[in-house]
Amino acid sequence: MGFLRLFLAVSVMVGHVFHELKGESWVGFESLPFLVRGGHAVFTFFIVSGFYITYIWNEQYSKLDHGIRRFYLNRVLRLYPIHLLILLLYVTLYAHSGSPNIYLGGFSDNSVAWYYALLTNITIIGVDVFALLGGDYWSYVIGPTWSLSLEIYFYLLAPFFVARGLRFMLFLFLGTALIRILVLSSSLETFPWHYVFFPSIFMFFVMGGLSYHLYRWVSSSALPLYTRIAFPIALVLYAVTVQVWQHEAIDSFASWGFYLLVAINIPFLFSLTKDNRVDAFVGQLSYPVYLSHLLVTVAAGWIPTLGIPDVGVRIVVVTLLFSMLLHLLLEKPIESLRRHIKKARR
Repeated sequence: MGFLRLFLAVSVMVGHVFHELKGESWVGFESLPFLVRGGHAVFTFFIVSGFYITYIWNEQYSKLDHGIRRFYLNRVLRLYPIHLLILLLYVTLYAHSGSPNIYLGGFSDNSVAWYYALLTNITIIGVDVFALLGGDYWSYVIGPTWSLSLEIYFYLLAPFFVARGLRFMLFLFLGTALIRILVLSSSLETFPWHYVFFPSIFMFFVMGGLSYHLYRWVSSSALPLYTRIAFPIALVLYAVTVQVWQHEAIDSFASWGFYLLVAINIPFLFSLTKDNRVDAFVGQLSYPVYLSHLLVTVAAGWIPTLGIPDVGVRIVVVTLLFSMLLHLLLEKPIESLRRHIKKARR
Protein backbone atom coordinates (compact mmCIF):
# COMPACT_ATOMS: atom_id res chain seq x y z
CA MET A 1 0.00 0.00 0.00
CA GLY A 2 2.89 2.37 0.68
CA PHE A 3 4.11 2.27 -2.90
CA LEU A 4 0.57 2.89 -4.16
CA ARG A 5 0.22 5.96 -1.93
CA LEU A 6 3.57 7.40 -3.02
CA PHE A 7 2.72 6.66 -6.66
CA LEU A 8 -0.49 8.68 -6.26
CA ALA A 9 1.34 11.57 -4.55
CA VAL A 10 3.99 11.64 -7.31
CA SER A 11 1.22 11.62 -9.93
CA VAL A 12 -0.34 14.71 -8.34
CA MET A 13 3.09 16.36 -8.16
CA VAL A 14 3.89 15.66 -11.82
CA GLY A 15 0.53 17.10 -12.85
CA HIS A 16 1.20 20.35 -11.00
CA VAL A 17 4.81 20.59 -12.22
CA PHE A 18 3.63 20.02 -15.80
CA HIS A 19 0.99 22.73 -15.42
CA GLU A 20 3.31 25.28 -13.81
CA LEU A 21 6.24 24.79 -16.19
CA LYS A 22 4.01 24.65 -19.29
CA GLY A 23 6.07 22.13 -21.24
CA GLU A 24 9.50 23.50 -20.27
CA SER A 25 10.44 20.24 -18.56
CA TRP A 26 10.72 16.58 -19.35
CA VAL A 27 8.42 15.93 -16.39
CA GLY A 28 4.88 15.57 -17.71
CA PHE A 29 2.22 13.14 -18.79
CA GLU A 30 3.56 12.94 -22.34
CA SER A 31 6.89 11.58 -21.12
CA LEU A 32 5.33 9.65 -18.21
CA PRO A 33 2.02 8.46 -19.68
CA PHE A 34 1.58 5.66 -17.14
CA LEU A 35 1.00 8.12 -14.29
CA VAL A 36 -2.52 8.63 -13.01
CA ARG A 37 -3.94 12.07 -13.72
CA GLY A 38 -4.03 14.44 -10.76
CA GLY A 39 -7.79 14.42 -10.19
CA HIS A 40 -7.97 10.65 -10.42
CA ALA A 41 -5.09 10.36 -7.94
CA VAL A 42 -6.85 12.60 -5.40
CA PHE A 43 -10.06 10.56 -5.62
CA THR A 44 -8.02 7.38 -5.24
CA PHE A 45 -6.43 8.87 -2.12
CA PHE A 46 -9.94 9.30 -0.73
CA ILE A 47 -10.66 5.60 -1.37
CA VAL A 48 -7.41 4.58 0.36
CA SER A 49 -8.19 6.91 3.26
CA GLY A 50 -11.66 5.41 3.59
CA PHE A 51 -10.10 1.95 3.93
CA TYR A 52 -7.43 2.95 6.45
CA ILE A 53 -9.79 4.92 8.68
CA THR A 54 -12.39 2.15 8.64
CA TYR A 55 -9.65 -0.38 9.42
CA ILE A 56 -8.04 1.48 12.32
CA TRP A 57 -11.41 2.41 13.84
CA ASN A 58 -12.82 -1.11 13.76
CA GLU A 59 -9.57 -2.91 14.63
CA GLN A 60 -8.13 -0.46 17.16
CA TYR A 61 -9.89 2.68 18.38
CA SER A 62 -13.39 1.20 18.76
CA LYS A 63 -11.91 -1.20 21.33
CA LEU A 64 -10.21 1.50 23.44
CA ASP A 65 -11.54 3.59 26.30
CA HIS A 66 -12.30 7.09 25.00
CA GLY A 67 -11.65 5.79 21.50
CA ILE A 68 -13.18 8.80 19.76
CA ARG A 69 -10.98 11.24 21.69
CA ARG A 70 -7.86 9.21 20.93
CA PHE A 71 -8.84 8.90 17.28
CA TYR A 72 -9.43 12.64 16.83
CA LEU A 73 -6.25 13.59 18.68
CA ASN A 74 -4.14 11.26 16.57
CA ARG A 75 -5.71 12.60 13.37
CA VAL A 76 -4.73 16.11 14.52
CA LEU A 77 -1.17 14.98 15.20
CA ARG A 78 -1.03 13.29 11.80
CA LEU A 79 -2.20 16.26 9.74
CA TYR A 80 -1.29 19.51 11.46
CA PRO A 81 2.43 19.54 12.38
CA ILE A 82 3.59 19.23 8.76
CA HIS A 83 0.75 21.43 7.53
CA LEU A 84 1.64 24.28 9.90
CA LEU A 85 5.35 24.03 9.06
CA ILE A 86 4.63 24.10 5.31
CA LEU A 87 2.28 27.07 5.80
CA LEU A 88 5.02 28.94 7.68
CA LEU A 89 7.47 28.21 4.86
CA TYR A 90 4.94 29.49 2.32
CA VAL A 91 4.60 32.78 4.20
CA THR A 92 8.40 33.05 4.51
CA LEU A 93 8.77 32.45 0.79
CA TYR A 94 6.08 35.01 -0.03
CA ALA A 95 7.78 37.57 2.21
CA HIS A 96 11.13 36.94 0.50
CA SER A 97 9.71 37.14 -3.01
CA GLY A 98 7.24 39.96 -2.41
CA SER A 99 4.34 37.88 -3.72
CA PRO A 100 0.89 38.99 -2.51
CA ASN A 101 -0.72 36.67 0.01
CA ILE A 102 -3.32 36.82 2.74
CA TYR A 103 -0.84 36.72 5.64
CA LEU A 104 1.20 39.69 4.43
CA GLY A 105 -1.62 42.02 3.51
CA GLY A 106 -2.63 40.74 0.07
CA PHE A 107 -6.25 40.19 -1.01
CA SER A 108 -7.56 42.29 1.89
CA ASP A 109 -10.16 44.10 -0.25
CA ASN A 110 -12.90 41.76 1.03
CA SER A 111 -12.57 41.79 4.81
CA VAL A 112 -14.94 38.88 5.53
CA ALA A 113 -13.26 36.55 3.02
CA TRP A 114 -9.83 37.75 4.14
CA TYR A 115 -10.40 36.95 7.82
CA TYR A 116 -12.04 33.67 6.89
CA ALA A 117 -8.98 32.79 4.78
CA LEU A 118 -6.62 33.70 7.62
CA LEU A 119 -8.45 31.24 9.85
CA THR A 120 -9.17 28.36 7.47
CA ASN A 121 -5.71 28.13 5.93
CA ILE A 122 -4.48 27.43 9.46
CA THR A 123 -7.28 25.16 10.67
CA ILE A 124 -7.80 23.58 7.20
CA ILE A 125 -11.50 23.07 7.98
CA GLY A 126 -13.67 25.05 5.58
CA VAL A 127 -10.97 26.21 3.19
CA ASP A 128 -12.72 24.24 0.41
CA VAL A 129 -15.52 26.83 0.48
CA PHE A 130 -13.36 29.20 -1.58
CA ALA A 131 -13.53 26.78 -4.51
CA LEU A 132 -17.33 26.75 -4.32
CA LEU A 133 -17.51 30.56 -4.32
CA GLY A 134 -15.78 30.76 -7.71
CA GLY A 135 -14.13 33.85 -9.17
CA ASP A 136 -10.82 34.94 -7.65
CA TYR A 137 -11.53 33.35 -4.29
CA TRP A 138 -9.44 30.30 -5.21
CA SER A 139 -6.35 32.50 -4.77
CA TYR A 140 -7.12 32.60 -1.04
CA VAL A 141 -6.21 28.91 -0.73
CA ILE A 142 -2.56 28.17 0.09
CA GLY A 143 -1.34 24.81 -1.17
CA PRO A 144 -3.48 21.67 -1.57
CA THR A 145 -5.31 22.18 1.75
CA TRP A 146 -8.78 21.98 0.14
CA SER A 147 -8.49 18.18 -0.09
CA LEU A 148 -7.35 17.96 3.53
CA SER A 149 -10.51 19.83 4.48
CA LEU A 150 -12.58 17.08 2.83
CA GLU A 151 -10.47 14.48 4.63
CA ILE A 152 -11.24 16.11 7.97
CA TYR A 153 -14.98 16.11 7.28
CA PHE A 154 -14.69 12.37 6.76
CA TYR A 155 -12.60 11.94 9.93
CA LEU A 156 -15.24 13.77 11.97
CA LEU A 157 -18.02 11.55 10.64
CA ALA A 158 -16.19 8.21 10.48
CA PRO A 159 -16.55 7.02 14.12
CA PHE A 160 -20.31 7.25 13.80
CA PHE A 161 -20.82 5.05 10.74
CA VAL A 162 -17.79 2.94 9.72
CA ALA A 163 -18.57 0.31 12.36
CA ARG A 164 -22.21 -0.08 11.36
CA GLY A 165 -21.71 -3.23 9.28
CA LEU A 166 -21.63 -4.23 5.63
CA ARG A 167 -25.34 -3.80 4.89
CA PHE A 168 -25.34 -0.24 6.23
CA MET A 169 -22.19 0.59 4.23
CA LEU A 170 -23.77 -0.76 1.04
CA PHE A 171 -26.87 1.39 1.51
CA LEU A 172 -24.67 4.38 2.34
CA PHE A 173 -22.66 3.80 -0.82
CA LEU A 174 -25.82 3.67 -2.93
CA GLY A 175 -27.07 6.89 -1.33
CA THR A 176 -23.82 8.78 -1.80
CA ALA A 177 -23.51 7.43 -5.36
CA LEU A 178 -26.99 8.80 -6.09
CA ILE A 179 -25.90 12.22 -4.80
CA ARG A 180 -22.90 12.17 -7.15
CA ILE A 181 -25.06 11.10 -10.09
CA LEU A 182 -27.46 13.97 -9.39
CA VAL A 183 -24.58 16.45 -9.22
CA LEU A 184 -23.07 15.05 -12.43
CA SER A 185 -26.39 15.25 -14.25
CA SER A 186 -26.97 18.85 -13.17
CA SER A 187 -25.71 21.94 -14.94
CA LEU A 188 -23.11 22.59 -12.24
CA GLU A 189 -19.55 23.02 -13.47
CA THR A 190 -17.07 20.15 -13.14
CA PHE A 191 -14.83 22.31 -10.98
CA PRO A 192 -15.64 22.70 -8.18
CA TRP A 193 -18.92 20.78 -7.86
CA HIS A 194 -17.74 17.39 -9.15
CA TYR A 195 -14.32 17.79 -7.57
CA VAL A 196 -14.45 19.73 -4.29
CA PHE A 197 -18.11 19.58 -3.13
CA PHE A 198 -17.97 17.13 -0.21
CA PRO A 199 -21.41 15.47 -0.69
CA SER A 200 -20.44 14.58 -4.28
CA ILE A 201 -17.12 12.95 -3.34
CA PHE A 202 -18.18 11.33 -0.07
CA MET A 203 -18.85 8.10 -1.97
CA PHE A 204 -15.11 7.59 -2.54
CA PHE A 205 -14.49 7.40 1.20
CA VAL A 206 -17.40 4.95 1.50
CA MET A 207 -15.84 2.82 -1.27
CA GLY A 208 -12.75 2.55 0.91
CA GLY A 209 -14.97 1.47 3.81
CA LEU A 210 -16.41 -1.30 1.65
CA SER A 211 -12.84 -2.35 0.82
CA TYR A 212 -12.33 -2.99 4.53
CA HIS A 213 -15.21 -5.49 4.55
CA LEU A 214 -13.69 -7.17 1.51
CA TYR A 215 -10.36 -7.27 3.39
CA ARG A 216 -11.99 -9.09 6.30
CA TRP A 217 -13.25 -11.75 3.89
CA VAL A 218 -9.88 -12.00 2.12
CA SER A 219 -7.92 -12.29 5.35
CA SER A 220 -10.17 -15.08 6.65
CA SER A 221 -10.34 -17.05 3.41
CA ALA A 222 -7.88 -19.58 2.04
CA LEU A 223 -7.28 -17.92 -1.31
CA PRO A 224 -4.15 -19.26 -3.06
CA LEU A 225 -1.17 -16.93 -3.39
CA TYR A 226 -1.50 -16.61 -7.18
CA THR A 227 -5.03 -15.25 -6.72
CA ARG A 228 -3.83 -12.69 -4.19
CA ILE A 229 -1.11 -11.56 -6.60
CA ALA A 230 -3.28 -11.59 -9.73
CA PHE A 231 -5.45 -8.67 -8.64
CA PRO A 232 -2.53 -6.26 -7.96
CA ILE A 233 -0.98 -7.26 -11.29
CA ALA A 234 -4.28 -6.45 -13.03
CA LEU A 235 -4.29 -3.02 -11.35
CA VAL A 236 -0.73 -2.29 -12.49
CA LEU A 237 -1.50 -3.34 -16.06
CA TYR A 238 -4.60 -1.16 -16.11
CA ALA A 239 -2.73 1.82 -14.66
CA VAL A 240 0.06 1.65 -17.24
CA THR A 241 -2.36 1.33 -20.17
CA VAL A 242 -1.81 4.67 -21.87
CA GLN A 243 -5.26 4.74 -23.48
CA VAL A 244 -6.91 4.89 -20.05
CA TRP A 245 -5.40 8.31 -19.38
CA GLN A 246 -5.87 9.89 -22.80
CA HIS A 247 -8.73 11.95 -21.41
CA GLU A 248 -8.74 13.84 -18.14
CA ALA A 249 -12.47 13.33 -17.42
CA ILE A 250 -12.66 12.20 -13.81
CA ASP A 251 -15.93 10.30 -14.31
CA SER A 252 -15.31 8.50 -17.59
CA PHE A 253 -15.89 4.73 -17.81
CA ALA A 254 -12.12 4.21 -17.91
CA SER A 255 -11.70 6.35 -14.78
CA TRP A 256 -14.33 4.40 -12.90
CA GLY A 257 -12.69 1.19 -14.00
CA PHE A 258 -9.56 2.39 -12.22
CA TYR A 259 -11.41 3.47 -9.05
CA LEU A 260 -13.19 0.13 -8.80
CA LEU A 261 -9.98 -1.81 -9.43
CA VAL A 262 -8.27 0.13 -6.65
CA ALA A 263 -11.13 -0.54 -4.23
CA ILE A 264 -11.03 -4.26 -5.04
CA ASN A 265 -7.22 -4.39 -4.83
CA ILE A 266 -6.73 -2.60 -1.53
CA PRO A 267 -7.42 -5.74 0.59
CA PHE A 268 -4.91 -7.78 -1.43
CA LEU A 269 -2.26 -5.04 -1.40
CA PHE A 270 -2.73 -4.46 2.32
CA SER A 271 -2.48 -8.18 3.10
CA LEU A 272 0.72 -8.48 1.07
CA THR A 273 2.47 -5.38 2.45
CA LYS A 274 1.13 -4.58 5.93
CA ASP A 275 4.20 -6.05 7.68
CA ASN A 276 6.78 -4.75 5.18
CA ARG A 277 8.90 -1.97 6.70
CA VAL A 278 10.17 -0.68 3.35
CA ASP A 279 6.63 -0.33 2.05
CA ALA A 280 5.59 1.40 5.28
CA PHE A 281 8.45 3.92 5.02
CA VAL A 282 7.63 4.66 1.37
CA GLY A 283 4.00 5.18 2.27
CA GLN A 284 4.91 7.65 5.02
CA LEU A 285 6.48 9.90 2.38
CA SER A 286 3.22 10.32 0.48
CA TYR A 287 1.74 12.97 2.78
CA PRO A 288 4.88 15.17 2.91
CA VAL A 289 5.23 14.86 -0.89
CA TYR A 290 1.60 15.78 -1.43
CA LEU A 291 1.75 18.76 0.92
CA SER A 292 5.18 20.18 0.02
CA HIS A 293 5.50 19.76 -3.76
CA LEU A 294 3.69 23.01 -4.60
CA LEU A 295 5.93 24.88 -2.15
CA VAL A 296 9.02 23.43 -3.84
CA THR A 297 7.56 24.30 -7.26
CA VAL A 298 6.99 27.92 -6.21
CA ALA A 299 10.55 28.06 -4.83
CA ALA A 300 12.09 26.41 -7.91
CA GLY A 301 13.91 29.60 -8.91
CA TRP A 302 15.88 29.60 -5.65
CA ILE A 303 16.82 25.91 -5.71
CA PRO A 304 20.46 25.20 -6.70
CA THR A 305 20.82 23.25 -9.93
CA LEU A 306 22.33 20.24 -8.10
CA GLY A 307 23.78 19.16 -11.41
CA ILE A 308 20.24 18.60 -12.77
CA PRO A 309 19.53 20.91 -15.73
CA ASP A 310 15.83 19.99 -16.06
CA VAL A 311 13.93 22.16 -13.57
CA GLY A 312 11.01 19.71 -13.38
CA VAL A 313 13.26 16.80 -12.48
CA ARG A 314 14.97 19.05 -9.94
CA ILE A 315 11.62 19.85 -8.32
CA VAL A 316 10.76 16.15 -8.07
CA VAL A 317 14.14 15.25 -6.56
CA VAL A 318 14.11 18.11 -4.04
CA THR A 319 10.52 17.34 -3.04
CA LEU A 320 11.39 13.70 -2.35
CA LEU A 321 14.48 14.66 -0.32
CA PHE A 322 12.59 17.35 1.59
CA SER A 323 9.80 14.87 2.31
CA MET A 324 12.28 12.39 3.76
CA LEU A 325 13.58 15.11 6.09
CA LEU A 326 10.05 16.03 7.15
CA HIS A 327 9.29 12.42 7.92
CA LEU A 328 12.51 11.68 9.81
CA LEU A 329 12.77 14.94 11.76
CA LEU A 330 9.11 15.78 12.38
CA GLU A 331 6.78 12.85 11.72
CA LYS A 332 8.78 10.07 13.39
CA PRO A 333 9.06 11.79 16.79
CA ILE A 334 5.35 12.60 16.68
CA GLU A 335 4.59 9.01 15.67
CA SER A 336 5.91 7.79 19.02
CA LEU A 337 3.49 10.17 20.74
CA ARG A 338 0.63 8.90 18.59
CA ARG A 339 1.45 5.32 19.55
CA HIS A 340 1.46 6.33 23.21
CA ILE A 341 -1.98 7.97 22.87
CA LYS A 342 -3.30 4.80 21.29
CA LYS A 343 -1.91 2.51 23.99
CA ALA A 344 -2.03 4.66 27.13
CA ARG A 345 -4.44 3.54 29.84
CA ARG A 346 -5.72 7.10 30.18
